[in-house]
Amino acid sequence: GSRPEPGAMVRSVSVLRVRTEPGIPKLLVKINPQEAEAFGARNLGEVTLRKVSNLRGQVAVLHLSRNAPCGEILMSAKLADLLDVADDETVEVTTSQTAAPAAHGAPP
Repeated sequence: GSRPEPGAMVRSVSVLRVRTEPGIPKLLVKINPQEAEAFGARNLGEVTLRKVSNLRGQVAVLHLSRNAPCGEILMSAKLADLLDVADDETVEVTTSQTAAPAAHGAPP
């Protein structure tokens, strides 16, 4: 059977390429609906964005948009600044409906 293992989590993290776009509200990000489906994100749900090398993330509201290319996340230049990312860099997008991961094995 193709049932998931007991205790297996749905993949709730996605790594997407940043594309800044003028006119997007500061804390709103847009991704393609297909992309959202892949990691269980909901339209207008909260997501946490994190540059892969950073420990702290930034919460934003997710907006599903067919104008967003697959594999990319559209955001304002202000939000990109906050996250310290530029166009074509990648961010990790985590849906906020999952419980916060325990900080096990974190470096001191």
